[in-house]
Amino acid sequence: MRRLLLPLVVVLAAAVQAQDLAWRDSLIRDLYKKERYADLAKAIELQVEQAPGTPWQDSLHRYVYKYGRAMRKLTGGDGAAAAESLVQRVRERGRAPYLLEALFDLSWIYYEAGRTTDYIRTDSLAVVVAQSDPDIPRAKRGKACQYLAFDYSSVGDHTGSARFTQMALDEYAKADSIPAVQWSESWNTLGVAFWHLGRIRDAEAKYGAALKALEGDSSEAAINRRISTLGNLGVLWQNAGDLPRSRSYYYRSMRESNKLIAAATDPSTRDEAIVNRSRTYLNLATVYQGLGDLGQAHQLLELAWADRSRILSPDDPQLLAVRERQGDVALASGDPAQAAELVRSYVAACEAKYGGHSEEYARAVAKLGEVRMQQGQAAQADSLFAISIAASKASGPEETSQTLVQALLRRAALRGASGDHAGSMADLREARRIEVNIGGKESYRVARVDVLLAEQAFPLKQYAEARAFADIALHAMRDRIQAVQSSGLPLMFTDPHILPDAIYWKVRAEQALGTGTDAAEWNKELDLAIRYLARSHAAVKDESSKLLLVAAQQRLFDLALETAYASYAKSASEQDLQRFFTLTETDRSILLKDRLNGFSSMRFAGVPDSLIALEHELTTALAQLPEDREALAQGDVQAGRFKDLLRTFEQHYPRYFDLRYGERKPSLAEVRKALLTPERQLLIYTRTAEHLYALVIGPQAASITRLDTAGLKAAVKGLRQAVDRREMKAFTEQAHALYQKVFAPVAGRLTAPELLIVPDGELGTLNFELLLSEPGVAHYTDHLLIQRYTLAYLLSATTAIQFAGLARERANGVLALAPGFSDQVKQDYRKAVTDSTMLDDRFFRYVRQPFAVMTAQALGRSPSA
Repeated sequence: MRRLLLPLVVVLAAAVQAQDLAWRDSLIRDLYKKERYADLAKAIELQVEQAPGTPWQDSLHRYVYKYGRAMRKLTGGDGAAAAESLVQRVRERGRAPYLLEALFDLSWIYYEAGRTTDYIRTDSLAVVVAQSDPDIPRAKRGKACQYLAFDYSSVGDHTGSARFTQMALDEYAKADSIPAVQWSESWNTLGVAFWHLGRIRDAEAKYGAALKALEGDSSEAAINRRISTLGNLGVLWQNAGDLPRSRSYYYRSMRESNKLIAAATDPSTRDEAIVNRSRTYLNLATVYQGLGDLGQAHQLLELAWADRSRILSPDDPQLLAVRERQGDVALASGDPAQAAELVRSYVAACEAKYGGHSEEYARAVAKLGEVRMQQGQAAQADSLFAISIAASKASGPEETSQTLVQALLRRAALRGASGDHAGSMADLREARRIEVNIGGKESYRVARVDVLLAEQAFPLKQYAEARAFADIALHAMRDRIQAVQSSGLPLMFTDPHILPDAIYWKVRAEQALGTGTDAAEWNKELDLAIRYLARSHAAVKDESSKLLLVAAQQRLFDLALETAYASYAKSASEQDLQRFFTLTETDRSILLKDRLNGFSSMRFAGVPDSLIALEHELTTALAQLPEDREALAQGDVQAGRFKDLLRTFEQHYPRYFDLRYGERKPSLAEVRKALLTPERQLLIYTRTAEHLYALVIGPQAASITRLDTAGLKAAVKGLRQAVDRREMKAFTEQAHALYQKVFAPVAGRLTAPELLIVPDGELGTLNFELLLSEPGVAHYTDHLLIQRYTLAYLLSATTAIQFAGLARERANGVLALAPGFSDQVKQDYRKAVTDSTMLDDRFFRYVRQPFAVMTAQALGRSPSA
């Protein structure tokens, strides 16, 4: 009996132990989901200790990733040594299928730690293991190849990535059944490789196949793959210049990310989804930066940083890549010091992780070179560009390298700025050749380089070549030209300056060549460029970004104004004078339009209140990104609703659309009717890079005078300093000198007692009331301009007319009051105050203002006054 009982006891003990191991295996899964990493590590270690000699000894591969992640969270290290210890135990068992699974998980540990060499080594070993054992299913063999393809893609070896992805697809094709997620994964990776290799159409087709494979699959894995593929389509269309389509894909990817983050039960799946969402924020930020909307770009980058900093270590290049993008925004905003601080750390991280011959390092170094160029450190910038170009050529095929293109474009800018225009053109020609290889001759990126070539050809006096480059660029941008001609809606194209720049250099080249082109043709082309600029500006919501966009195109307005004045100087016609006036108003009112139109829109008759309310709701929503991530992911939906609303305004309420979003400027007749009287004239100053113009508009006649600008800035500054220091002699000298320079040439035409002035340039800080018509200190107050005119200042004639349009119909029985500050009023005030020490001296300096009278008139016509 005892002989029978002993085996029975052994069997029962083994059964109990097996039950403990099974229970603990379930516990391990539960602890991992709950992220109780200390308990998880202890449970795995006990399982590993008790598994030998039981069937559970071949289950240790299940714990490789969980154990590595737990030790990383507990120790602050990368967890790789812990994971390696389990892999070694699996390797000792000699079972290839289990070793393959263990290697897959070890590779993820290395990948998350940023150990590039180690995860490539591990996945390469996995491919060898998978191919060496005939019992391993083809699905697993293909998966091993696919993981190695991911690795090569991560280090910029897209040829290698394409080769191993194709090997994975070949294995899947021979298998009995492959999950849709695996097919999608491979199609997507092949699309990425083809896109980097310049095979754009092939890339689009593979992305489409990846999405099709996932149709109807709502699993977490399928959502994850859909996120990546939608994001890649966003990148593809962004680089093709189709920003509305690109933005739509990014927002779809964002919504899928939010869905996965909310539903994920596996912590690593949730973390991966958060990092993927941050990638969408990064990409969408580049869209807004490409539009010139730096404010929204900055907000998106802050969201990306918040996401990644929760998951990644402080020195992880994926985290620092956000700082790199923020450096881009700082650079575009004109803050190279901040950009340098942000980009330097990214350069170091890229070199440490990817090596000095990687695509990532080459791109980061070129960006740092641009920062140094803006800081005036030309020699260091040139050295950095040379390093970047060499690294770009070493990192992959240079025939399709966007990284090499960017480095060449930046060095071309440096050479052009230093006067080496021939060297700049050499770099630009090489960059153009690569862009043609990538996107074809019709690509907007090729057009961008052609415009830069035209710019560099001009100072070399190669005017015919400059015109040819500009014409080629304009031909490639036919879609942009058609868009601005077919609708008045705001435009959304990457690098909105390209089209205006192409027209600018075309007109400049033709004027230099003396081709005999009719000025009317130049005016037509310049008007197209200005309309395009205004509508591109309308798509930007951030105020500071609007300033940068318009400032970058100031030379376009200068050229248009100089061309218009040349025509007027020959003809002195009302038509040419009207064109000059329209250009000055367009230049001024682009930035003022959004704010000032708001007043008019509040009282525009004939538009339903519901549409006005919807317009306010959508413009507010689009101007500031919402903090709520779910609401943010609906950005494309809101943008679509706003575009539909604008179409409604354009088609059914054209007057309102023209007021709010159109570019029509008032005629001289409208100015005279709304602003002028027999007692009031208008003086508009317009500053270009070379000249100052004075446009005098009276009730009956108008004229333009070109003024000398030599020493103008110093004279205005000198007058201001003389007033601040109370230096009478200096004041009278400067005040008379400025009078002679900017006012005397037109004084004979300014005969009315009231004068509205629209200043520009340096004159924006000048008090015209202080100008002296005669020199000398004695009796100088008799010669102040304020003694001759009642002066008022306008932002622009257009905005003044819009304010005047707020006046309602006259209502009976309404009394309107406005201060007059006449001499009689001042005398009465002096008599009424018995204590002279209580007199307010400032009151005696007050003067009658035309706007005070206009306010009274407007109130008199208002039923609510």
